[in-house]
Amino acid sequence: MSNLGLGVTGAICYFMIAFCYSYMKFIEAVPPRVTAYEQPKVEEIRDFLKSRVVGQEEATDRIAQELVHVFSGLRINRQAPRGSILMMGPSGVGKTESALTAIEYLLQHSKVPETERDPEKFLIKIDCGAFSQEANVAMLMGSPPGYIGSKGAEGSKNVGEYTHPALGVEALEAHTFELQEGGSVSVVLLDEIEKAHKAVRNFLLAALDRGMAKTAANETVNFRNTLFFFTSNLGNHELAQLKQDDGKLDGATIAKIRRRALTAEFRPEDISRMSGSSDETVVFQALNREASEKILGIQLLSTENDFMRESINLEFQVTRAAKEELLNLGVNEDTGARALKAILKSKVYQPLLHPSKMENMKALGGKTVFIDYDAKTREFVFYTSLIDKLGEETPSDKDTSETKSKPEKPPIPIEFRSGVKEKLKELLVDFNPNTMIVRFLNYGVMHQMDFRKFAVENNVKSLRVELDTNNQVIFVFREKGGDSTFRLDKNGLPDKLNFDIEKIKNTKQVFYKWLTC
Repeated sequence: MSNLGLGVTGAICYFMIAFCYSYMKFIEAVPPRVTAYEQPKVEEIRDFLKSRVVGQEEATDRIAQELVHVFSGLRINRQAPRGSILMMGPSGVGKTESALTAIEYLLQHSKVPETERDPEKFLIKIDCGAFSQEANVAMLMGSPPGYIGSKGAEGSKNVGEYTHPALGVEALEAHTFELQEGGSVSVVLLDEIEKAHKAVRNFLLAALDRGMAKTAANETVNFRNTLFFFTSNLGNHELAQLKQDDGKLDGATIAKIRRRALTAEFRPEDISRMSGSSDETVVFQALNREASEKILGIQLLSTENDFMRESINLEFQVTRAAKEELLNLGVNEDTGARALKAILKSKVYQPLLHPSKMENMKALGGKTVFIDYDAKTREFVFYTSLIDKLGEETPSDKDTSETKSKPEKPPIPIEFRSGVKEKLKELLVDFNPNTMIVRFLNYGVMHQMDFRKFAVENNVKSLRVELDTNNQVIFVFREKGGDSTFRLDKNGLPDKLNFDIEKIKNTKQVFYKWLTC
């Protein structure tokens, strides 16, 4: 050190500067942690994300933390963008939906008018597969001065994509919105980042490192108020081969393989800018059956909203047969639940809005429509309990003047415990406490059980309807010799082991089939 002419004091200063520089570079790569004060906000955002993104706990936790930082403005590196999240996983498991849900939450806390809060309108989504060749990079980053497509160049008016690049100043400003607290923000999603050309990666590295990047037209784009989402399918090939050889893989093994594929494809500095480190990369898991069913429920709610835009207020209930067929058509291992929305549109939304059925649809305002599947005809069919409005009443459902004047009363006291009525509705089970008749659907066929007859024959004193520890519905009959129970399974069907099947009376189908698609 003395050969450098620094002396003792100079050497100390040299080492102090080197240490500070190294420390600053280190903490830039480490995302700020959530404080105890911010934790309630994280939980609120996480719950919102979970209402849209199903079965991806790791993803919702990480995104919730990033959104808290967006609102607080907390950034160790003030020159960097608002945040950056790298999401890995198979297609159709919620990666793009996560970005859209994040925008939806931000828009709910923005100054954008409610009627204009469309997440897809404010998301800049870049399909990196379209920019894998150098010839197409200009559409993303602009053309160099003097080339066709650059501002002022001959012929540029005919090539709007080049004059207004997808990640240029104008595009970013058009998608930026003001938050109620925390300043302005824009959101960019780069889908399948591994397919992007090297020039695109270098452009993004500069944007993530300094919050600034220059387009090919020498325009400086400010990304310091941008929240970046990256998606990647890396590891799909390796996982497919392993599953073929070894069968099912656990989540930890899948995450390890994907992160290993990531480090093989990207430089360490790329990974640190996109996600902090490979360990902080969010890995989405393939959808299991339970998650697929929840997504179907979310998509049905979306379909109900589509009908509301047509001034038709409906609620859908799906039978077990229809649920299984919709999931078979809309969910698979290769594309996840990506096709589910299109299946609902073609099998439910479009058939019900056919001009020949619109009159019946409008007559159903505020009512429930049951979606069923007929395995024999391979068609989806629709039922409603509004027999009197949509067709002839069956004899058992006719409401005579005598029954109007003398309504039936239950022969015994009936008690409904907390949550059980909601559960019965969820299972598509109808229990009339006055007639003590239980009706349920089994693959489109309506069955009926007469509890009144059982109560009279067995001298039942009272009936209690409740949920057991497994959240299943049980009917507890209080008899002289002790209690007897009748249980519904998780699909709303009778558990014959707990009830004398001879006392269950199967009847004809009582719903009127009013539409066939």
